Amino acid sequence: MVNTGTSVVSTLRAEITRRWHANGQPPTHVELARALDKGVADIERALRELVDLHGVVLDGAGRIRIAHPFQTLPSTCWVEADNRGWWCPCAWCALGSMAMSDEPARFVTTFGAEDERIEIRYDGSEIDRTDWVMLITRPAREWWNDVPCTCALNQLFRSPDDAVIWSARHGFDRGEVLSGQQAWSLSQQWYGGFLAPAWRRKTADEVREILGALGLTGPFWELPKSWH
Repeated sequence: MVNTGTSVVSTLRAEITRRWHANGQPPTHVELARALDKGVADIERALRELVDLHGVVLDGAGRIRIAHPFQTLPSTCWVEADNRGWWCPCAWCALGSMAMSDEPARFVTTFGAEDERIEIRYDGSEIDRTDWVMLITRPAREWWNDVPCTCALNQLFRSPDDAVIWSARHGFDRGEVLSGQQAWSLSQQWYGGFLAPAWRRKTADEVREILGALGLTGPFWELPKSWH
């Protein structure tokens, strides 16, 4: 079983996700303390534990910057649902932020973070199109070395050839290209339970099972030894 820290940490991560999804912005430390009937210092300690578990990324002031699939900084990945919206670190996260609930939503981005726009609509069960591909540039063993960079390089394209050309033009590694259906299925399986009352990090075996079922195998998808 993966180490998820204390029950406070598990409940805290779930509360962050629930509130961000409901309000379109992250909760403050004070709001989390009130919701969990804890002191602010307890929340700060639990957040630091979540950092070690790769559950959140904090800014220099200790505020929540990223809690996948959400982030506070502007990005090319914007999702709207009802009367609110949120930025996501990458296309994978944007798709996941829709897949985690049965609420209709739409995801707007551009191919390769350039000038051609694409919109994907979600009806609460399925998306309306998979005529695109998703590039994952960094291998799994490097995902957490630099989270913002890893996410920024996960981009959508019209075709695998477009992804290869884009990578070469910008001097990025070629990475791996997923079909639209593979990317959507990955997002569903990865983020499907993120609105549950408690959170825990997926075990290495669980991640391998998800990836393997989608045909994502080989050295590129090997997890780091630190994934416990």
